[in-house]
Amino acid sequence: MFRTGITSIRTTAVLIAAFALMAVPRLAMGADLDVTDLFVSYDVQTATSASGSITFNLRFASAGGGAGGYDVFSSQVLISRMGIGANAKFTLDEPATEDTGAIGAAYWLPAPPTTFQNASTIGSEFRFTDFVSVAQDITPQPGDIVARFVVQFHADDATQLGTFQVTAGNSAFNYFNSDFVNRYDNTINSASFDIVGVPEPSTLLPLLASLIVLRRRR
Repeated sequence: MFRTGITSIRTTAVLIAAFALMAVPRLAMGADLDVTDLFVSYDVQTATSASGSITFNLRFASAGGGAGGYDVFSSQVLISRMGIGANAKFTLDEPATEDTGAIGAAYWLPAPPTTFQNASTIGSEFRFTDFVSVAQDITPQPGDIVARFVVQFHADDATQLGTFQVTAGNSAFNYFNSDFVNRYDNTINSASFDIVGVPEPSTLLPLLASLIVLRRRR
């Protein structure tokens, strides 16, 4: 009788633990996204400073657990320095980022702009969202662009020049929604880029001399 009671208690404990695990909400990963087509253009470039713009796309790489048929997309990215040095100043160009019509057929939603697209700066991170109605659930295909970010940068001195990276920001805002209810978290595969200055003329002379010597040897 005593052993039967212990077995009953153990069985009850296992059932309680199982129900507890089932009650914990689990968010399936919506997709892997790649930072691609990153391009840096300069308006000003000196030996100790630089300013211009950075453009890059988030592309749908592969599904990671979501059932597809999404109606809401949200992304939030962070641009930060790699290694030692000061961070350059980055400012989101909201109108350009919201111009999904300029992306054309590569955009994941049909007939952009949807008029629901929105770009904003949250703290030091950049967010973009867009959605369609529940009746128009869309499943992205690998290579589809889900967001295009346009960011202005400004480096005031040489300490702000260097290598930077685009990574996922606040994970709570990187997701697909299905039927506006079911949320699937996304991961963003990062990319790096350089902001460089123009070398001083005194540093260019030895470089030119070495190139001339190398050419003569050939």
